[in-house]
Amino acid sequence: MEKVIRTLTELETEAVRFVGPLSPAGSGATLVTLSGELGAGKTAFVKAIAKAFGIEEIDTSPTFVL
Repeated sequence: MEKVIRTLTELETEAVRFVGPLSPAGSGATLVTLSGELGAGKTAFVKAIAKAFGIEEIDTSPTFVL
């Protein structure tokens, strides 16, 4: 059963859980792709992942450029 995320706090908690097993420092790169319908929350999840990694720059969706 899929977990339903209803708040930004829950999304940020899930992002921290998601990045935990990703490439440890110095072990190379990990490629992650996301797909979903417009408005599914891909950009919000990427922002939460960036926050979990300590990145403070603002991410924007490439869709908004189109």
